Amino acid sequence: MIQIAICDDDAGELEKAGALLETYCGLHRDADMVCRRFSSGAELLACVNTGVLFDIYLLDILMPGLTGIEVGAAIRETDRDAAIVFLSSSDEFGVTSYRVRAYDYLIKPVEESNLFPTLDELLKQIAARRINTFPIRAKNGIRTVQLHRLVYVEYRNHKCFYHLEDGTVIESITLREPFNEIIAPILTDKRFVKSTISYLVNIACVKSIEGRNLYLTDGACLPVSRGCINDLRKSLVSYLLDGARGK
Repeated sequence: MIQIAICDDDAGELEKAGALLETYCGLHRDADMVCRRFSSGAELLACVNTGVLFDIYLLDILMPGLTGIEVGAAIRETDRDAAIVFLSSSDEFGVTSYRVRAYDYLIKPVEESNLFPTLDELLKQIAARRINTFPIRAKNGIRTVQLHRLVYVEYRNHKCFYHLEDGTVIESITLREPFNEIIAPILTDKRFVKSTISYLVNIACVKSIEGRNLYLTDGACLPVSRGCINDLRKSLVSYLLDGARGK
């Protein structure tokens, strides 16, 4: 399922854009999309804070209370992977929007001609990201996880502990292979990098690097070794630049 949130304080604009989204969803039923409408940033964030994860956010910029930029920044605190598309009647906030790694910036009025191509590209990206999965040899059998849901992997006592975005931790069976060999398939995905010899982290879930501490969006704090710090920083910069370019 692909979840889309649209937020606009103007009832007319919300209805129009919402109707366009419903039309788009109808044209792509195989993608299993769900669209939800919100009339304020506070209402949207209240929903997000309950644990609801959206894949795409369409945010009006000029709203009373919380602006779209502020809402986008709050979303980025816990979700570095979701696509944020800003809607505005002028282009004056275009540069500012990229501070929260906006995927696109659409000038109102929102029409099929400017909205649908953006959604087409986002669907391709989401589909490609979700294809990437990893089989975990767990105690109760093979568990397959989508890599975009994996926050970090911890290796201790010859076992791997896979921490997922929803708080789930999957424990592997006792493993004979070295950690580097176990995680080799995951490392082919450029979002993943080691922070120490025993930790693998999804760079999309990094909130900040402070000294030798790595803070993640799920609240975890992981150690960073001297040998991994440079690669970790390079990966984070590369990820942020790719996001700013809309990759």
